[in-house]
Amino acid sequence: MATPTQPDVPVPDAPTTTEPALSAAEGALRERAEGHLRALAGESARLREDQWTAIHALVAEHRRALVVQRTGWGKSAVYFVATALRRAEGRGPRSSSPRCSR
Repeated sequence: MATPTQPDVPVPDAPTTTEPALSAAEGALRERAEGHLRALAGESARLREDQWTAIHALVAEHRRALVVQRTGWGKSAVYFVATALRRAEGRGPRSSSPRCSR
């Protein structure tokens, strides 16, 4: 019994990645962000893409961001990491408290 043949149908190339390539500066910023997240949440913690998008908007683009997600998603981490990155750049609010000026 002969096996039916299918017509030649072009098969699109499979995408290699869903993440856009980062510039060197963005890659370095993301690495620093990941480091702050690991310090906050443990060595196995990794940024979600949407977290990175918000952090990048806040830090690199100096934009405002409103993050609306379910409980436990990591909204607070977005703002903690972005604040740490901005303060490391000499930006952000300054505290007059002696405890915070170390």
